[in-house]
Amino acid sequence: VLTNRAYEATGPLIAQTGVLELDSTASWAGTNLVVRGASSESYGTLRVASNANFQNRRFDGVIEGSGKFELASGVRLKFNQLTVDGEKVEPGTYTKYSTGVMAGHILGNGCVVVRGGGMVMVVR
Repeated sequence: VLTNRAYEATGPLIAQTGVLELDSTASWAGTNLVVRGASSESYGTLRVASNANFQNRRFDGVIEGSGKFELASGVRLKFNQLTVDGEKVEPGTYTKYSTGVMAGHILGNGCVVVRGGGMVMVVR
């Protein structure tokens, strides 16, 4: 459990074969998030309870194998980009009821929001 402070570590935050939980006072300064699992019995889970510091960040995410997000009601886990086993997830909002590439990767009543790639336009 990451709790009660801001973690200054950079680089990826990885949940692998177990539960990595962020409580309501934790925040993290890293660049991307990875959840991975080897099978339906052995998988990594990122559990986020109502956490304003963490849920409002946008970063890149990776789901490998049977990795999962367990999100409390009201949590909106936001990503600039998200891939599942190397496949890019289309921009949109995903819940535990989602089908396709996100099916089975979300537990709880929160949601995952993928903003998607952007474009920079210069007008002169």
